[in-house]
Amino acid sequence: MLKREDIQLLRAIAVMAVILYHLHLWNFTGGYVGVDVFFVISGYLITAKIINAIDDGSFSYLGFSLQRARRLVPALVATIAVSFLIAVAIMLPSDMARMSSATIYALLGVSNFLFWSESGYFDASGTLKPLLHTWSLAVELQFYLFWPILIGAICRLKLYRLISLTLVTIAGYYASTYMMHSDRSAAFFLTPFRIWEFSLGGCIIGLERTAWASKLRSNIGYLVGLTAVIVPVFAYNENTIFPGASAIIPAGGTAIAIFFGKEAKMARLISVRPATYIGEISYSLYLVHWPIFVFALYGTQRSLVGLELGILLFLIFFAALVMHYFIEKAHQKTSVKYRAAISFGFVAMLSVGLASVVQARNGVIWGIAPELLKIDDIDQVQSAAYIWGNMNKRYAANFQGGGRTKVLIIGDSQAADLTNIMVETGMEDRFEIVTRTVYYECGAPLLPAEQRKKFWETENQFTMKDPTFVSRCSTLMDDVTNSPAIKEADEILIAYYWRDYSVGLAGDALAELRKHTKAPVIFAGLKNFSDSPSKIALRYGSLRGLEQNLSKYIDPKTPAINAALGSVQGAGYLDLLSLVCVTSGCATRDDQGLAVYNDATHLSRSGIAYLKSIGRFDGLFSNISQQVARLSKG
Repeated sequence: MLKREDIQLLRAIAVMAVILYHLHLWNFTGGYVGVDVFFVISGYLITAKIINAIDDGSFSYLGFSLQRARRLVPALVATIAVSFLIAVAIMLPSDMARMSSATIYALLGVSNFLFWSESGYFDASGTLKPLLHTWSLAVELQFYLFWPILIGAICRLKLYRLISLTLVTIAGYYASTYMMHSDRSAAFFLTPFRIWEFSLGGCIIGLERTAWASKLRSNIGYLVGLTAVIVPVFAYNENTIFPGASAIIPAGGTAIAIFFGKEAKMARLISVRPATYIGEISYSLYLVHWPIFVFALYGTQRSLVGLELGILLFLIFFAALVMHYFIEKAHQKTSVKYRAAISFGFVAMLSVGLASVVQARNGVIWGIAPELLKIDDIDQVQSAAYIWGNMNKRYAANFQGGGRTKVLIIGDSQAADLTNIMVETGMEDRFEIVTRTVYYECGAPLLPAEQRKKFWETENQFTMKDPTFVSRCSTLMDDVTNSPAIKEADEILIAYYWRDYSVGLAGDALAELRKHTKAPVIFAGLKNFSDSPSKIALRYGSLRGLEQNLSKYIDPKTPAINAALGSVQGAGYLDLLSLVCVTSGCATRDDQGLAVYNDATHLSRSGIAYLKSIGRFDGLFSNISQQVARLSKG
């Protein structure tokens, strides 16, 4: 197949869209669609390669697989290996343990399964995952495994190729849209729900054999396709429901541009050398850009701005050029390809071995002070189970009675944290606790029915991204207002992970409660840090003076959100942050050296016990009682 400059231009657009989106430069808010452009291009080129080889009798599954491996694996292995070595030098143990897992999965070509399994509330931010971008390469490698078999079956059974590939595309698309309603992460990360984009590219091969495209239609069609690729790069954003139906426009636009670009004079005019050169090095650019960005953020612990982003972009291009000429292209020469294959195979095996050792050591490599290792010795699975344990046990239809004050606690994991505080400090001797959970994805713990649709469809980023939460959130809120417990409660405590865009609805939540109960309502404030105090301690490099300085790491949005909660008319306010941070500093570890926090927002069991032992909770009961008395008089 002849080299096509118009396809190189599409690659350039795709890779620059992805890079500028990740760097948050200009208005490339939908740059993530670049991955979909790559999928369609790969589907077209690989299908053409397979069909042409089958037609002339030269196709070999082994030969095809080796050719694809020589094209993709050396640069991928180099990226993973170098990223692993950099991570060894700068990452904290808990992050290094995750990096080790990602290294193994990425080298085995199945990292998309890892990142799919990790998605959720307690998942680490993507900016802590230098190999997150390898999910798309894993999808592509998996596509290479079974696509030749499918195309071979279609050709050998003498089925109509275009019709067969069209049916695969339609079936794959509907599978993707169906999965969007049940597991959006699966629809995003897993190959079966992305295959329709590859097969859409394959459909172009059948269409190319028609005589439908004249030069006029080619120019118009090409511009239409190119427009459909470019517009979503600027029109889409983090709230766009994606992939699903939204992926049709960039994927379809790519297919149209490829189909018409072969004959379109307009394609040749705009496929100028600087752009097509970026297309030539697009694979290396894609490989290096994300690790460089992640390590820059990890090292600075802040967002990058201005000149820093310019320097970062320069480093990305420089690293990509080195990768392209010294690894991606060099190994393809006949004289060195076998030696290169052995070398990169050795590097891959060595990386897997080292990653396995580091993972077994929980990410610990260098001689970190024992007290720092101890404070970071947190089992996230056990922590998550503890956070929710007491709240889940106290979900009940109604109170049992018996003379204790009836307290209804409403909210997400912050409510679970408050429940833990009350249980662990023995407050159940005075309070009978019943709980109601409303997911943090709902954006607010309670809203009037008439406000929900607008908020969930136009304001709340979580339900805009994943509409499946709409019905679940509505059910949870109705469970609160329809519960007999809301009418029987003597007091209601609301603890929720409010966002800056939703905390203004606290008054609306209170108004909705007032329709169902006259019980005093108290909002609990946030006690969030910008990161887990244990990780802050590791970066700080010492526990000496940390407690006095930890207040500097309080999440910058927390004070404003707490101030808003404290100013809601007709409600009380519980300042939980003041239980952790006092004038002398913020509690970091207990007497045994264990962390007070499990993560950036939730207290540990030992942390609650420690805060109790030093008297931080002594005034909690009286604080609640005083506010209840004040609200009852009001």
